[in-house]
Amino acid sequence: MREILQGCIDMHCHNGPSNVKRIFDTGAFAIEADKAGFKAFITKDHYFPSMMTAMQANSLLEGQVKTKAYGSLILNNSIGGICLKAVDAACALNVKYLSLPTISAANHIRYYNGRTFAGSKGMILDEKPIETIDSKGNLTSEVEALLQFLSKLENPPVLATGHGSREEQDAAVRRGRELGVPMLVNHPYYGFDVHLEDLVRWSSLGAYIELTAVSFIPGGSSPADFCGNPAFLEKLFERIPIEQFVLDSDMGQPKFGISPVEGIYQFIQILIKDYGFTEDQINTICKKTPEKLMHI
Repeated sequence: MREILQGCIDMHCHNGPSNVKRIFDTGAFAIEADKAGFKAFITKDHYFPSMMTAMQANSLLEGQVKTKAYGSLILNNSIGGICLKAVDAACALNVKYLSLPTISAANHIRYYNGRTFAGSKGMILDEKPIETIDSKGNLTSEVEALLQFLSKLENPPVLATGHGSREEQDAAVRRGRELGVPMLVNHPYYGFDVHLEDLVRWSSLGAYIELTAVSFIPGGSSPADFCGNPAFLEKLFERIPIEQFVLDSDMGQPKFGISPVEGIYQFIQILIKDYGFTEDQINTICKKTPEKLMHI
């Protein structure tokens, strides 16, 4: 059964070097993913751009592995927030994945108030909350400029909704649709007060819905208000076309004790056994759609 991993692409995994503890550095994970036959992966870091790390790993491992590493840019405070010049530089380095704020999002800060989230070694300054909509629900000028910039690129990177609120994600998805920017709704199963009808509407607007292994495998990240239960998933799969889903891991954290590769494999088995997914459907969400979004 592990042959189904051949050609997989993990568009959301966490590797080092990083301020946060990770199981693998990017080069080591390239070797791990190559053993399973992965085509590619995107390494994601909340604090720093990862394009250079990915490029260096590819260079050092050239001829040794077939799996390619790609980078991302997350628009948090540590890179200047929603900084268009940073995006410009990232696109010049062939970034494959951009994200609106995650740990710097005002919604994230409110949600994790008093609770532990992946920390950062040696950092002492508090996060400045970033809102992506104004009091009237309109996108801020910075987000509008970002979407305008991406809309003019021939092959723009996918823009993830990050850890923003339901209202912030809705505004970004709707404007992204108007401008033709590919949008990815990040793990909408916790922390965002997102409902099934939101996901159905967003997918109808062309947004891709992320299925993260970390949210669904045994022992994974399932907060108290987690809505990714079997009944919810059944309705989700009934109402959203398979072509609008992306399966990735969102893993690399030591606390889970398994690699992102194993996390994806376990989640695939759950989808096949419990939800009747076919091999072609698995190939769509793990290979075909990621290839399209990454232009590879």
